Amino acid sequence: MMRAPGNVRLSWAAVALGWLVAACAGAGLTALLKRLYPVAVGAPVGADGTSLGLAVVLAVSGFLAYLLGGYVAGRRAGASGGINGAMTGLLGLCVGGVLVSALPPAGDALARDGLLPPAALGFALGSAPVVALLSGATLFGGCVGGLMGEPVHP
Repeated sequence: MMRAPGNVRLSWAAVALGWLVAACAGAGLTALLKRLYPVAVGAPVGADGTSLGLAVVLAVSGFLAYLLGGYVAGRRAGASGGINGAMTGLLGLCVGGVLVSALPPAGDALARDGLLPPAALGFALGSAPVVALLSGATLFGGCVGGLMGEPVHP
């Protein structure tokens, strides 16, 4: 069932709560996946922190973190879960971009450690493909999570 554009309900409180959940989950997931990556692949993530392995780890952790954050936003909003979840991802992208731009050395280090939203690494590196990959994972995870969290009304 599709809703008309006028029926979309955006809850900024739900979006903010979803982003907070995603940011906390992302930090933990990134640390965990950085440890599991060498076991699964047999190669280290990269000493300089800019390897393809790091991009993969951040894409997966970003998707999973924003899947969880989007779920929380969709559940909290009660309706229009997909849009609330996607807005959770968009808020994360904006926060990451602003922090990396405003605090270049600190923002770069926080992006590499996964303490900022995943796309912040792409902003820090100035790499459009990395920004696109990590932004897509973040937005897709938020949207899917929001749809999963939306209560089903008969």
